[in-house]
Amino acid sequence: METNTPLSKIVAVLLAALTLVIAYELFDGFYMQRYLQNESEISRLENLTAQYQKRYINPEQLDKHLVRVKQKLSTSRFFITDPKKSVATAKLQTKLKNLIRSEKGVLLSSQIIPEQQKNESFKPLTIRLQIRLSPQNLRSLLHQLERQKPYLFVDNLAIQPVKHARGTDQSDRQDLTVGLDVSGYLRAEATKNDT
Repeated sequence: METNTPLSKIVAVLLAALTLVIAYELFDGFYMQRYLQNESEISRLENLTAQYQKRYINPEQLDKHLVRVKQKLSTSRFFITDPKKSVATAKLQTKLKNLIRSEKGVLLSSQIIPEQQKNESFKPLTIRLQIRLSPQNLRSLLHQLERQKPYLFVDNLAIQPVKHARGTDQSDRQDLTVGLDVSGYLRAEATKNDT
């Protein structure tokens, strides 16, 4: 019996093709899918590493940043820089008087409030004021205080209307009596130099 019939050749070619397809599917399923999964995982890990590297700050960069922050904090923008507390107090009082005068206000009283915090690296320098001025000028004064350098802080704001006697030329005028504490901050070493 002869096995080289055309049908047997077709079957042999089909079996060879089927074997190749099965071999390719096994290869693809076992090696190629793992390869593609590994490629995807490698890509994800590379992106994650790049994100971590962006967030990483080496100690030298951190030290440089710390020096810049300390330099910014030491500037006169944040703190009163006078070496003596008495000089700083006098200058702050003068500044406040000039601001009140520029807003057409009247300074009724001014009092230096002793510091309450003892062991801080920054000591508050607080002046309690009693002033009289119009509502518009009060708003303008508060804006002026807000824009001051070194920074000044307003606490204990108390506002009362002033009653004028009827029949006087000022009965239609709206004045306010305002009590407030204005604070600035000194470095603690500045207060040690002052006796």
